[in-house]
Amino acid sequence: MVSSRARKLLVVDEIFKENPKFPMPYETLSPDGRSYILTADGVNTWQGSWTPPHLIRIASFPTVREAVFTTEEEMVQTGVDDIARQEDRYLLRLLAATADREKNIANKVPFGYKLVKFEDEFETVKLAVIDSPGKLGVFISYLDVAHEKNHMAAKGNVGLVVDELVGMIVLNPAGVFLIEDDDANSN
Repeated sequence: MVSSRARKLLVVDEIFKENPKFPMPYETLSPDGRSYILTADGVNTWQGSWTPPHLIRIASFPTVREAVFTTEEEMVQTGVDDIARQEDRYLLRLLAATADREKNIANKVPFGYKLVKFEDEFETVKLAVIDSPGKLGVFISYLDVAHEKNHMAAKGNVGLVVDELVGMIVLNPAGVFLIEDDDANSN
């Protein structure tokens, strides 16, 4: 199972292969009917009382030399860890774009919100998100993480393809703020 911030900050709607159905639209939580949808091309704004889901594929391609003793389980876990990092990058893109487009910018964390930091070697982004996943948005897990042999691995290597089909929607744009103050506190 993937453990990412996206799955903790948004409500998870799991739709698996055993029960194939396309996810239905989600009720928009903002008074003006605006929501934000993550797509493969970026973040799109949607206007309406119901927001249609959009799914994207997230994949990882763990590979090792044939001579290296690594179990398939270890390779799958490497792929799952990489997918969690990708989910978090997509979540950051969605939340930051939502706060920026809504002009939700604050110097400190508003009451009823919690501070979330996204850090990498280049920058740190601080966001305040409403302290209730049901009031922010949805993470759609259409196909759970699956893996199969990667037949395209370079000669002398063994590889897997680990992938999933997911979607992310911010149904309440007022539920996220960019925090600009370095001394942001969490209420």
